[in-house]
Amino acid sequence: MKSRSFLFCLATISLLLTLIFSWKKVYSGFFSETNTLSVPRSPEQAESSDALIQAELSDALLRLHIIANSDTEADQTVKLHIRDAILEAFQADFTDMPDKHHAVTLAQSLLQQAEDIANHVLTQEGFSDTASASLTRCTFPEKTYGAYTFPAGEYDALRITIGKAAGHNWWCVLYPPLCFDDLSSPMPEHSDALLRQNLSVPAYESLLADHPTQDNPSTPDMENVPSVNTEEAEPDTPRIQFRFFPFLNNLLQSLTEN
Repeated sequence: MKSRSFLFCLATISLLLTLIFSWKKVYSGFFSETNTLSVPRSPEQAESSDALIQAELSDALLRLHIIANSDTEADQTVKLHIRDAILEAFQADFTDMPDKHHAVTLAQSLLQQAEDIANHVLTQEGFSDTASASLTRCTFPEKTYGAYTFPAGEYDALRITIGKAAGHNWWCVLYPPLCFDDLSSPMPEHSDALLRQNLSVPAYESLLADHPTQDNPSTPDMENVPSVNTEEAEPDTPRIQFRFFPFLNNLLQSLTEN
């Protein structure tokens, strides 16, 4: 009788192991409550998710966009001088804004002042060109600021055009304030806090993901820098755990490792 019981148990265990190895990827959830199989996203799902994140970022950010009269050295230089004057006058005010809505309201109220500042710089430096300021929505390419990469897409912007506005442009994120020269420096803590405050977790984390960087011919004076590397996570693999036959766990582990 004992011999039969032993043989029956051995046969049962053999059958269980055979079923486990054959179907562990399908039925792994029955053996472990804490492990699930990861399902890869289809290209359509990934594209839809990226579009939703870009739309959220678009709703949360305000850009500064300055377009030079031409690509001559003089026109490109005065463009940067106008940039410096605008940031010196306005950047601290945008730092105090709690969200994008308030930032846009502030930008609207500053349009005439922005235009006056730009024209003052042009006059001081002997240019006959005039500048105009407006709030607009336009398409921007992908851009990296330190460890944060913002996707290409449409964004609202405080735009300043100089003369014929036929030259290369300069742009940055005016709110949350990310207009700083050294793009490899860490983001100011207050700017990072505003990003976290105004974005969902997936949208914020998408900014920290690795992206291939490209030279951007439309912004030659703002070099792209590599984003911070993150370790690639190992793919999820199901782990099988026996609740009622715990002595089989070590046996199964040794078999799967071999």
